[in-house]
Amino acid sequence: MKHTLIIGWLCLAAVAGSPATAGAGHPPARDSLAYTAIRGTVRDAATRHPLPRVAVYLENADIATVSNAEGLFILKIPDGATPATVVVSHLGYKKEYIPVTDDNRTEHWAVALKPISYPLRDVVVRPAGDATELFLQALERIPDNYGRRPLAMVAFYREFVKRNSAYVSVAEAVLDIRKAPCHVRQPDAARLYKGRKSADVRRSDTVLFKYQGGIVAALQLDAAKNADILFTASPQENYTFTFDELAMIDEKPHYVIAFNQRPTVRDILFRGKIYIEPLSLAIARIDFSMNVENRPDAAYIFVKRSPRGSKITPVYAHYTVSYREHNGHWRYAYARAEVKFKSNFKKFLFFRPTCTVVSELAVTDVDETDVFQIARKETVTANDIVADRLSIFTGDAFWDAYNYIEPEQPIENAIRRMNRQLKRKERQMQEVMNNE
Repeated sequence: MKHTLIIGWLCLAAVAGSPATAGAGHPPARDSLAYTAIRGTVRDAATRHPLPRVAVYLENADIATVSNAEGLFILKIPDGATPATVVVSHLGYKKEYIPVTDDNRTEHWAVALKPISYPLRDVVVRPAGDATELFLQALERIPDNYGRRPLAMVAFYREFVKRNSAYVSVAEAVLDIRKAPCHVRQPDAARLYKGRKSADVRRSDTVLFKYQGGIVAALQLDAAKNADILFTASPQENYTFTFDELAMIDEKPHYVIAFNQRPTVRDILFRGKIYIEPLSLAIARIDFSMNVENRPDAAYIFVKRSPRGSKITPVYAHYTVSYREHNGHWRYAYARAEVKFKSNFKKFLFFRPTCTVVSELAVTDVDETDVFQIARKETVTANDIVADRLSIFTGDAFWDAYNYIEPEQPIENAIRRMNRQLKRKERQMQEVMNNE
């Protein structure tokens, strides 16, 4: 008998709507667009270690991707966008500008980023006021810094579930997103355009893991739009704010404000760091964690349904959201979440199993002029289990000219193994039908 463990991501708010379906009439359709695929690896120039989650984008254009955990990336550039220059940017490193030429477009790029460090001006080192005051000023600047018009976005989304060290499901999708302005309470809307999945379907499994609401939660991680959800309506009452060391983003010094919930606050809140651009006071990045350690009551935040008698306890919950500046305005660019649980499920007598859920969303295209509406019946909701709506994995040609994040080698190996199992199961079902 199989039991279902349904795991919700960071369910910050409920979003109304109907189940998601694949969207039709995708505005920037690229299924048959001619393109150049630039592949490469990003490493630290000093240590030669691969750099994960590095922003790789086309200069003066809204085409982007990020590197995977092994530093690998692929950026697909429409032929009409050449000549082009690729920009490689990462927190604490000097940006690299690489022109795309006939000689290097087919090569595997080896990009070495140099750590950046130089004396900073006194006006940057010592901002006026305390950290709380600076944070509140950044909140006040949000409508101006992030624009007052809606945006049409295309994004790549990936989620996977691991049981201990083994992958049990992987799902990927291209999304249409209608990003509402930050100064209005209208929620962002997303729809699935195309996607694929793999899942471990071994008969010996007694626990079936399902992941609910990841796309909606990834959009809700946009703290510039949903600051009250992350920091509550009264930040000063629930959090302490202190200055941390400055950080370099895109070769510019940024204030870093560390925050943590006050010891007297009993609710489960967050701790982390906010990166603020000094001139505009725009929030460029937030790295934070939910304070679930030693809080057994945190399970209700994540786990929607679990086997009877089992105890699911969160081990940690880490999140990142980053923004990119374009023509004086900042845009939501990337979000990632990683949540780990441990379980006492009675099936496992000799060791305690763990479950790790990871989701990431990278905005790959932005359109300021042709902002489409998403029908209510197509809108992804917090109740949707994305993997249930996708087809079985195929090769990389599945994505055509759409940008995606290269999977790490362990994920690729898991996909191949899970696909073999799925195809074997399909053949067995077909044989049963033929015999009937």
